Amino acid sequence: MRRGFFVFFLRVLLLGSCLMLFPAPRHTAAASEIPSVGDLVAWGRYEQDNDLENGPESVLWRVLARRGTTVLLFSDAGLDARKFHHDNMPVQWSDSDLRAWLNHDFLQQLLSEEEQTAVCVSHLKALPHPRFSTDPGRDTDDLIFLLSMQEVERYLPEPDDRLCVCTPYAKASGAYRGENGMSGWWLRTTGHSADDEARVSTEGHFVNYDVDWGKDVVRPALWVDAALAELIVTKN
Repeated sequence: MRRGFFVFFLRVLLLGSCLMLFPAPRHTAAASEIPSVGDLVAWGRYEQDNDLENGPESVLWRVLARRGTTVLLFSDAGLDARKFHHDNMPVQWSDSDLRAWLNHDFLQQLLSEEEQTAVCVSHLKALPHPRFSTDPGRDTDDLIFLLSMQEVERYLPEPDDRLCVCTPYAKASGAYRGENGMSGWWLRTTGHSADDEARVSTEGHFVNYDVDWGKDVVRPALWVDAALAELIVTKN
């Protein structure tokens, strides 16, 4: 009798340990539900219409790449106007104010704690500017990041692919709009000197500007496990 109770008690302990080590899985999406490259998906929320009384709006993302169930999301619009760094000084992506803001304040506003668990940590190589020998800084591990020049050339090969409309909120935050109504946006690639940064112009071309320029917009990118995130495909 006592031996039977001991065996039962041991089984309960083992079951409890297994539940702790292997918790019940979250909902996983079927392969058909994973967005494809070129899709436009809605996920997360951020202020966009500049009406603070109605709360933040759903963010639209372009799917630039897919690896299994993980997808590379890139904001369709310029979500905010920010300086790359607070002062005009030598700085790389690894030590910039913009990187710190994206991976903390912006992330907290964009996604709930549960949603954040679907974001993959991306190891970003500090690649040099294709035409200049400026120090690119050090490699980083980020949840949210800016595209590099090399990634833009790979995923957005034509200038027209790179044209960016800013949100009303970004415009109210100081975003510049060219004669064509488009805004320039930051990249994480160091420019032709250590105190300026590569960016995409209002015409979709690569240019460089001072790191404390506050009128470019931010177009975040992040790798997401679509099997753990409820990505709503809005357009193919």
